[in-house]
Amino acid sequence: MKRSFTILLSAMMALAAFSSTVSADTLEDLDKALTEAAAWKYGDSDSSMKTIESATFAAGNDPKLRGPVESKLIAALKTSKSVDLRRFICRQLRTIGTVKSVPVLASLLGDAELTHGARYALGRIKDDKAAAALHAAMGKTSGKIRIGIIITLAKRGHTAAMGDMVKLFGSSDKDVAQASIRGVGILGGSAAAKALLGARPKSSGQLRKRIDDALFDCAEELTRSGKGSDAAVIYKVLYTPKEAVHVRLAALRGLARSQGAQAANTLAAVIKGDDPQMRASAIAFMTDVKDPGATKTLVDLLGTMKPESQTLILRSLGARGDKSACAAATKAAASEDKNVKAAALEALGSVGGASSINLLVKAASSERAARSSLLVIKGDGVDDNIIKAVASEDVRISIEAIGALKGRGCKKAVDALFKAAASKESDVRRAAIGALGTLAGEKDIARLLALLVKPADPKDRSGIEHAAGVAFLSVGDKEKSAEKVLVAMRSASGDAKAALVRLLVQTPTTKALSAVKAMVKDQTESINDAAVRTLAGWPDATPAGAVLALAKSTSNKTHRVLLLRGYVRMAALTKDPAGMCMRAMKLADSTQDKKLVLSGFKSAGSMEALNMVARYLDDKNTREEAAMAAAMIGERLRGSKDRLQVKFILQKVVKVTKNRNTKKMAEKTVRGIKK
Repeated sequence: MKRSFTILLSAMMALAAFSSTVSADTLEDLDKALTEAAAWKYGDSDSSMKTIESATFAAGNDPKLRGPVESKLIAALKTSKSVDLRRFICRQLRTIGTVKSVPVLASLLGDAELTHGARYALGRIKDDKAAAALHAAMGKTSGKIRIGIIITLAKRGHTAAMGDMVKLFGSSDKDVAQASIRGVGILGGSAAAKALLGARPKSSGQLRKRIDDALFDCAEELTRSGKGSDAAVIYKVLYTPKEAVHVRLAALRGLARSQGAQAANTLAAVIKGDDPQMRASAIAFMTDVKDPGATKTLVDLLGTMKPESQTLILRSLGARGDKSACAAATKAAASEDKNVKAAALEALGSVGGASSINLLVKAASSERAARSSLLVIKGDGVDDNIIKAVASEDVRISIEAIGALKGRGCKKAVDALFKAAASKESDVRRAAIGALGTLAGEKDIARLLALLVKPADPKDRSGIEHAAGVAFLSVGDKEKSAEKVLVAMRSASGDAKAALVRLLVQTPTTKALSAVKAMVKDQTESINDAAVRTLAGWPDATPAGAVLALAKSTSNKTHRVLLLRGYVRMAALTKDPAGMCMRAMKLADSTQDKKLVLSGFKSAGSMEALNMVARYLDDKNTREEAAMAAAMIGERLRGSKDRLQVKFILQKVVKVTKNRNTKKMAEKTVRGIKK
């Protein structure tokens, strides 16, 4: 125990000594940099600046280093005659400055060349003395300097300066007057609002606009801080009829957000008014009213309005999402006005529930809004009612219900969908089969495969095959999936078995591959064709040897091309693409076959492969494919021992190719090959 304590103590002492050494080095480097930068100007070497910046960064992370570094920066700021250096130091003090920096920074606030840097630095120092220095300078400066100080004080939240800012509302310098108004608005609060409201009647033009902007800032801040009644006082002043439309609209929205329960009545009065623009806006602003009574107000207004306004009210009700509006929206869905009907159906997506489903599924085939609502509507019993609609005798309703369940991702609908997949109606079957692909899980795969073997109509088989393929994508255990396909194959024949063989490519297991190889020998044409295509399309290179052998032996030209294409694709997945492509080239009789194999050489990286493709540069029918492959292989070999031979072949590529990209690639590689 004593030994462990001794080791720990020694380590701590060593660390302290190291830290002390680092601090000393940092301060020494800083002194040197400040001396070297005494006459520094922008455009000179920045090595000293980087040293100063590094010391500042280190001081920001080391409390013991912060004081000494700050002191050295302050000293340099006082004595340096370089304006650029002093600006740079002000930026450093923005990072590590403390109350110790306040006096020197305050002395620079009146200097036109340094005021910005000093002000920004003071703005970051949290001590009240920094704010006091800025406040004092506000009364001694003018023009742009004063404007900057006003805004900095406001952003600091220095409310003690508000009274002096208010006095500047009447400044002969209009820019200063406007900045002081903005500053008071930023400071916010009831006192700021009172000052701005008091100044407003005596203002005009641009000054009035700035006061209005500041009042809006104050009102928003008051609303956020829970003083809605104070905010409403401001908004009422700005909402009077003599104000510009955009001001009144902004004030009306503010009233909606700040008045609480009273807001609904305020907006209702506007909705009943004669101004269509204000009416439309008031309806929209109802979504901002938190009080639940706003929903009842809108519902009561709905039946008294013209169709145009009814449409807007229904959209507002939908945006509020208050379920108490369900009955009103349901009634409006029977409107003869198409816009009102669409808005009502859309609103039911958020205010409706299980009782709305029958209406929505009936309307969905002709109303896009109803279809959209079926996808988003929530509530107890919603999914159950949509599932019930799948069994409807009305084909359109059944199809819309199936589409909604698929879009909602409702997996508990699978049983109903399997029943629908056996419907006498082909359109219903197709819709159900498509939905099963999305919703079927691992436990449903066997049923889906059974349906593939014995569909209600053989014409459905391709759709079921596709659905099964989609379902496989969501099943993680490929071994289990493959086993289920293999089990289904035992009782299948003809087209059903062919479809199952094709599905094995989605479950590429060892057993699945063995089954496909066996099916290649099947005498049934459809099964044989499916097996060949599946083998050629296998996702990895495991069956490459079998694919090549079959390509050599088959007399079916179509199969030969498919197998050759599959073999070349597999070559790119191996460590020996060149060797495989060379073997494939021996089978390439036609020009198309040769082009296909040459494309496979693109992933090769051997001199042997480059020499092979170079043979085809003289054949005008294969020249471009050979040139592209040569350029790509050559790029990989540019640093090899055979680089001069590579260069020779690529120079030929440059001469014969007409493909601009191939030529550029070859030229670049040639330029990079050194003797």
